Amino acid sequence: MKEPAGTAVLAAIALGVVLGCGSGSGSAYEAKPIKKPPPAAVKPGEEASLFPLKVGNQWTYVAETQTTTSGVGSTVTDELTLRVAKVEPFGGGSQATIEVVSGKGRPTTYQIWRADKAGIYQVRSDSKSEPFVPPQPAIKFPATAGSKFEWTGTGPTATAEKLSTTVKSTILAPQEIDTMSERVSAIPVEMTSRYTGKNGETLIASVTYWVPNIGLARMRQEIRFGNTAVVQVLRLKANVVK
Repeated sequence: MKEPAGTAVLAAIALGVVLGCGSGSGSAYEAKPIKKPPPAAVKPGEEASLFPLKVGNQWTYVAETQTTTSGVGSTVTDELTLRVAKVEPFGGGSQATIEVVSGKGRPTTYQIWRADKAGIYQVRSDSKSEPFVPPQPAIKFPATAGSKFEWTGTGPTATAEKLSTTVKSTILAPQEIDTMSERVSAIPVEMTSRYTGKNGETLIASVTYWVPNIGLARMRQEIRFGNTAVVQVLRLKANVVK
């Protein structure tokens, strides 16, 4: 993904093209077509592969956050690693404690997730925040395009208020996305919610992209409240999945 830098590199590329044209082959260079990944799909009973919760699995993301308040914007780029520290049985599935490590040296926190035959759920997004009650589904099974599901409950909010909110979600058709290292096909889940609090109405719209045997590969979330808009994008940089 890195682009050539400097006129010397460009000159060398140009020279190679000129020499190639005089090689006597008489044929122009033809670029190889980009290999398209097959559409993401999961077999019944293998849905947990969309977020493999095994001790030692980890995902590192490049996180870009753009904040605009009263027309004045700023952008912060960070690196974020999620690492599965503990997994234990829970009901008919499993519950995982996931360490969250920031590349800028902020204290390590943790999240809690659950997975069972019905879906993948987030129980806690941060060790210092309120838990989701009941656990909030990130995706419900079967992961079929066009499927819709809804959650109503309490949990952490963008404005740090304890409020009941409703989140409406739709599973979209498989979509090709770029990570920091490759192009993959993912199952997107679109989520929207709104609530009214001390800053008036807050609107939240996000799309998460899940890849079998990899996990969460990309996320885009937009939050608007008062005169503030926050857009956060996560892109998978590297992962270790057993």
